[in-house]
Amino acid sequence: MKYLFFDCEFANCFDNKEKICEFGYVMVDENFKVLYKDNIIINPNIKDNEWDWYALKKILTRKREEYKNRLFFPAYHKKIVALIQNADFILGHTIDGDVHALNCELQRYNLPCLDFEFYDIKEMYKAYNDSKKTVSVENILSELGIQGDDNKHDAGADAFNTMLELKTILEKLDFKLEEMIEICPRAKDKTENFLIESRVRAEQARAERQKAMLKGDYSDGSNDMLSMRRRCNKKTFVQFLDNVQVTAEGSGKCKDKKISISINYECKHFKEMMNLVQIIKNEGGEYVLKGSEADIFVTYASFHEDGTPWLCNREKYVDIALSEGKQIQKMTFEEFLTMLGMTNEELESLPLPPIDCLFREGAIIKDKKMKRK
Repeated sequence: MKYLFFDCEFANCFDNKEKICEFGYVMVDENFKVLYKDNIIINPNIKDNEWDWYALKKILTRKREEYKNRLFFPAYHKKIVALIQNADFILGHTIDGDVHALNCELQRYNLPCLDFEFYDIKEMYKAYNDSKKTVSVENILSELGIQGDDNKHDAGADAFNTMLELKTILEKLDFKLEEMIEICPRAKDKTENFLIESRVRAEQARAERQKAMLKGDYSDGSNDMLSMRRRCNKKTFVQFLDNVQVTAEGSGKCKDKKISISINYECKHFKEMMNLVQIIKNEGGEYVLKGSEADIFVTYASFHEDGTPWLCNREKYVDIALSEGKQIQKMTFEEFLTMLGMTNEELESLPLPPIDCLFREGAIIKDKKMKRK
């Protein structure tokens, strides 16, 4: 049996098309005796201004000139193909990214596709550690107590260290590789006709999710945005806030007004808040998370089980701004709904609004961590 571990480093990843500048590998037998290893240094065949500056300065262990003095990828093509075809198992850490890069280079130089199965050590370690957390090569070495090759981000060193990690995991479990694969099916993947099986499935799932979201099916099943378990709702809400567009012209009830609502209401009314953001936009206004920046602040009374009121930090900053001379109109939630010309029952009966705006050209998609002031 022969196990091939490989890792790649890239000169750039522009347009999701990696340019390989290092192909590091180690081939071992079933007892993990090293048969041969190397790091193939490759000229990525790009202009000087096409190098990823961060990779060149902070990641790669070699100077640009050393890569430029080497041959282009096709010169090493036969060797790389032979390594893969002569291996019984092909493995790596987050190896789908390296396989994708290999596919990109094969396509760039009009070389035949290379179809093979491969296995991700990262997924095996997650199964071994009974964790969903993704861990880097360096952290796995540390957690397993392995003294590996310290030449971080050298493709040859990373391939060698990945091999040491699997060797240690199998020794600790007293498993053979085939047994590890059997209990960790997520580790298995495949590339065929330049397509990676797991990425195709992920894209299909993403497309289905997008279709559902466009129909208004995007809540996490609750109406909560406060709990750490409800990050999906909170993230969707903030992204919607960044991108909301007018969907129907209103009568200007909120014209040129910035409006903020008490956290006491906002954090427990995801569906209603999504609709209020859309209504405010349609009525010529803007919803803001910082109450101190608002023209209108909407209060909402909420109480603990013992009858004591919930305090709203957002309102605290509104009161500070008022004391400093800022002109902010405060009104109750009921008064605000009257201003909009609707009742609470009407608001609660509205379905989630469509979020087409998140998929338009130029949409802002980010994880926004904002202070509630």
